[in-house]
Amino acid sequence: MNKNELKQQKAEIREALHTKIESLNDKDSLNSVFAILNNLNESLNHHDSRFENILDDFSLRIAKKEKDKIKRIITDVLDDFDKINRDGMPKYTYKEREAVCNALEQVNKICDKNFWEKLLSVIGIGS
Repeated sequence: MNKNELKQQKAEIREALHTKIESLNDKDSLNSVFAILNNLNESLNHHDSRFENILDDFSLRIAKKEKDKIKRIITDVLDDFDKINRDGMPKYTYKEREAVCNALEQVNKICDKNFWEKLLSVIGIGS
């Protein structure tokens, strides 16, 4: 996969996740998603410069809505997803890429569960 394909894939994933996050309205779901992504982001912060980490931390603190914070974390996590080191290897190691995939899968499940609960509620089956 070349650099442009990775960049395109990253943008599509980011937009899809932002859309899913916007659909969440349950505070517990938002808190769960935030915790998952924040832990992932913390584990990947060593790839960012100290200045980038300070800016990211500041932007999280000034974001008023939980959804905005989550979106900023998603953007930060995916920022280096398509980057290649000087030696031609991806910036994230295989284990880090796997951790990103696992975290995004968990977020996706939470968002899908939230959608399913809304659907059942609307059609009168759910609580």
